[in-house]
Amino acid sequence: MDISVKLVNYAFGVKISQGTPPTPGNQSKGFGLQVRLLEAEDLKSLGIDRSVGFLVLSVARDSAADKLQVREKDVLLSINGVDITSPSQLIELLGKGPVMTIKVWRDRAPVTLQGALTL
Repeated sequence: MDISVKLVNYAFGVKISQGTPPTPGNQSKGFGLQVRLLEAEDLKSLGIDRSVGFLVLSVARDSAADKLQVREKDVLLSINGVDITSPSQLIELLGKGPVMTIKVWRDRAPVTLQGALTL
């Protein structure tokens, strides 16, 4: 029997770096992402027409991000339908919770990840 439930996130930590590669134990708790800020030039080379984006460097196992199927090398574009335009906004959007949808750029195309879990 499948039961659909909403994903509820109780903590939304995210680590934003300026190019430092992830190291074991250096991931945030909570939402479970380590990301790097990308600017317009970097994004343009990926085919993304935006001024700011966030490259996912790592996803903590069994975290909320992992359950939403966020992957390394995804670029975060929006959370719950709101475009991400700055590091502070990213943290604010994750802190509002619950995160039900995340739009990412994956394999040169936008992908929307839904936050419903099936038990």
